[in-house]
Amino acid sequence: MAMILKTIILASLIFNNFNATLIIAGLSVLFFLLLSRLMCWRRKAGNAFYAAAKFAPSDAIRTRYARKGVLAGNKEARLLYIFSSPASFSDRRPLSAFKIKKIPCVFSDFYFPARYRKYLSVPQEDFTRSVLAFKDGMNDSIDFFLKGIDCLKPKEGAVVMFMPCSAWWKYWVRFRHIADYIERQCPKLENGFGYYSYLGERDSLHLQKNRTDAVIERNFEIRCDLTGKDVIVVDDIITSGKSLRQLKKQIEAAGGHVSGAIFFAGTFAMPGKITTFLTALSEEITLDGTSLSNTCDMVTTHGQDMKNTSTLCDMLLTDKKEYADNTGEQCRMGQKHGNMVAGQIPDRTIVYEDSSMAFCYRHFIPGKRPYYTAVHIPAEEKEADFILRHLAEIIEADKHREPTEYELSLDNHPYCN
Repeated sequence: MAMILKTIILASLIFNNFNATLIIAGLSVLFFLLLSRLMCWRRKAGNAFYAAAKFAPSDAIRTRYARKGVLAGNKEARLLYIFSSPASFSDRRPLSAFKIKKIPCVFSDFYFPARYRKYLSVPQEDFTRSVLAFKDGMNDSIDFFLKGIDCLKPKEGAVVMFMPCSAWWKYWVRFRHIADYIERQCPKLENGFGYYSYLGERDSLHLQKNRTDAVIERNFEIRCDLTGKDVIVVDDIITSGKSLRQLKKQIEAAGGHVSGAIFFAGTFAMPGKITTFLTALSEEITLDGTSLSNTCDMVTTHGQDMKNTSTLCDMLLTDKKEYADNTGEQCRMGQKHGNMVAGQIPDRTIVYEDSSMAFCYRHFIPGKRPYYTAVHIPAEEKEADFILRHLAEIIEADKHREPTEYELSLDNHPYCN
């Protein structure tokens, strides 16, 4: 009898364990199905937010949708969000003094590496190009020097010296315009352009691997007495500040004191994924009460307050079809319409309520579906004129990039219909 009872009890325990195992397995399968569906929805939401941000009619709306794309985990939206407000992710701010080894430094704006080009706004891309033009001597960029002087306010009689380059001819090409300007227009500053003696050429720092740990070979000597003089150093780009620290030692050895440094641009350091996500989350919580309609209202009000409204935008709002027909006809005839580039016919034209618009240009890649370059034309006349003058460059530059997966189906996107 006891054996029978033990057998029954054992069988009931096994049966109960089997049922529990089935229940746990079922719940696990259900959990993973729900999780995979949630991740799928999250991915699609991220793609949609990125597309909406890319074709947004204003910077405020662009930042808002890019921020939501970051929270949805979209990589492209994360980069778009970072470049929409780079100052939020950097301890160094444009035209705001910061210190490197107690040296007050200032730069005009951020420099972005070429690999991030497709995420930049038109002004950001133009500035990056102007930095490269300055390095090659094609742009005097005296304006950045004047902004830096206005920010640092050096003492009267301060010596302006320039960062030595890898070769004398590069130094002359890069800084000769500013040196001439100081000589002619800045009587309270001392021009230190000719205070170096070059001993030969060396490898450029940007061509060396592990630039942070690279030792900069000194190929110059300071050939004047700087005893008791304040020195302002001028250079093209500030990254780590290693070149500035080494030059500071040489100037101090000649008796001078480095009281400031002016740079054309500061290299932007990309923030980490966690930092970007937490920043987006913080802003989303803070701005949660601000609706998209309020943002649009602010943009509209701002556009209405401007006295100069683009005639091009007003014409489009008056009669969209007539404008499109006339523009297309004149472009086909090789003529110009205002500042419109001849031969560039928009495939789609989008009209916004704030008196602005966007031109969409279709690109074709053999073997793939077409995608668009969307160029937003603001209502304010000066900004619209600037973008229209660069329209052909924007279209040509965007034509060579690889379209994202979501862009391959932009024919169905509401911003392009």
